[in-house]
Amino acid sequence: MLSKQKTFDVRTVDFNFIVNILRNKVGDTEFGKGLLETIDVFGMNMICVDELDANGLNKFDGFLKELAASLEKENKGLSKFLAAVCAEIELDERVLSR
Repeated sequence: MLSKQKTFDVRTVDFNFIVNILRNKVGDTEFGKGLLETIDVFGMNMICVDELDANGLNKFDGFLKELAASLEKENKGLSKFLAAVCAEIELDERVLSR
């Protein structure tokens, strides 16, 4: 998962879980396509938020916070990971400049 300044690595099983929930939530919107149709130089799927503006980044942050809260009891590790990603998003220059 990428933000403008930081890359986060997550287990494939957790990545697939996040992507499936995100895909169900945003469907075939331009927002969803921009996030979910990215492959890195090694051919690995990733969620890329580099092209999002502040509104899109806040929308993604809200999705992650909601998901982290829903996982707090059943998957504390993934919930903490998502919270760390959210903390980094809040430090992103696009969010800070609002």
